[in-house]
Amino acid sequence: MVITVLLGILIFLAWVIWLVVHKIMKIFVKTFSKKNVSQMNKYLANMKYFKMSNVQFSMGRGLLTDHCLAIDDDHKLICILELRDKLIKENVYKYEVLKSCEIVENGINVTNEICLIVIFNVTANSVYKFNFMPYGRHEISYRKYMEITRNWHDILSIIIERNQEERLKAKGNYIARQTGT
Repeated sequence: MVITVLLGILIFLAWVIWLVVHKIMKIFVKTFSKKNVSQMNKYLANMKYFKMSNVQFSMGRGLLTDHCLAIDDDHKLICILELRDKLIKENVYKYEVLKSCEIVENGINVTNEICLIVIFNVTANSVYKFNFMPYGRHEISYRKYMEITRNWHDILSIIIERNQEERLKAKGNYIARQTGT
């Protein structure tokens, strides 16, 4: 009987400790995520050659918001910011090097994560994974995360389509000039 009571108390204490740690981690993640979003927004605003028309922040390591996908429709640029150790790493690509994008869902019965994989036709830093519904974060519904992910997939798909049309037009013009028509 005493062992059962002690075991019950031990299980209860473990549960309380887990709950407290979980709450502290949630506060920590929210605080740092807001700070990171603010820092990346300021960085984008100060870029002289990049005029942001659309932006989405993504969860990365430790479920912190530390990635950013932004588009400049005027200059036809895509900017990816990665925040690591309080430093922002910037990669800017022309629309024309965007190769593909796809939505990836992780989970069989319950979806744990929705990602957008973006691939550029360059040799360095060519593949990016944006987590729009990271594991363990359910403040926003699955439907909302999927809507955000599909929206970005659609935007990037339109850019890819335009790139293909421009390549075909350029190739057609090149062939027409070669044949003299």
